[in-house]
Amino acid sequence: MNVHLILKEGDEDLVYLRNFLPPKSFGKFINAVIKAELTGDVVLFGSDYDPFGKENGYLDLRLAIKGKENIKYVSALPSRKRTIVIKELIRKQIKLCQADEIQWLEAEQEEQRAAEEYERRMQEIRQRNQQK
Repeated sequence: MNVHLILKEGDEDLVYLRNFLPPKSFGKFINAVIKAELTGDVVLFGSDYDPFGKENGYLDLRLAIKGKENIKYVSALPSRKRTIVIKELIRKQIKLCQADEIQWLEAEQEEQRAAEEYERRMQEIRQRNQQK
């Protein structure tokens, strides 16, 4: 089953994602997103992917939907809503990636604060020992 997907103004996040992925892999990614929606899984992005990335552009894509479950899911959607739903599913995965990125950054900041606090206390202990 083929789906016609147009990425234009307002889809900067999806254009960035499409250009981030290796050539000819966006269709595989879309199929993985649909499968993830059906199974409740999360799609893994590359470690270099910036979930907040945006890129202007216009892309006119034809994507092959593969797999019985994926085809059944997309076929059940009204034909005029297919691309809208697919874009929503991709953005859902991007939001999950953003949440992971934010959680990772917060953990990194907490680790930095703990290291600074440790260093401050060690400095206090050294000063007390020098005074004796």
